[in-house]
Amino acid sequence: MKSSHRRNLPILEFYVFRKIFLPALVIAVVLLGALSLERVLRLVQLVTSNGLPAFEALRLIVYLIPHYHGLAIPAGFFFGTIIGIRSLHERSELVVMLTFGLSMARMIRPILVLAVALAAVMFYLTAFAQPHARYRYREQVKAVTSQNVFAGLQAGVFHQIGERIVIRADRIRPGGLT
Repeated sequence: MKSSHRRNLPILEFYVFRKIFLPALVIAVVLLGALSLERVLRLVQLVTSNGLPAFEALRLIVYLIPHYHGLAIPAGFFFGTIIGIRSLHERSELVVMLTFGLSMARMIRPILVLAVALAAVMFYLTAFAQPHARYRYREQVKAVTSQNVFAGLQAGVFHQIGERIVIRADRIRPGGLT
């Protein structure tokens, strides 16, 4: 009897892991989508105001995904843990597990394993992926905003660029400025 008791414990741990991981994953994906959509709207406005196609905003949002993962993963894990434990409690599965002889330390082991794995992912995101992606994002935004600085120039008209720069072009060639 004791060998079958030990053999079933990993199944119970996997069950608890699944009860927490699936809601955490769904919440993290929904949060990632919501955060990305909010930024996409602002990036589309930025890109189209500079005369570029709106598709360029999607290229910029890719650089922000590590940052949004850094926000969505902890929130998803937190709410996934709450939802998973609550569903185990509502269906009296926690009582059954305790009656079966499963200790509290053994029941939270899958949660701790998931927490350690997510901590490793978060360390990678915050230490390596986010700084690199943020640098590339700012580089691309600068390229987008400075790419068409002279696109709307007209010959003989003063144009203000920034707060302290005013320029005037005597004539403009079809291929560029003169």
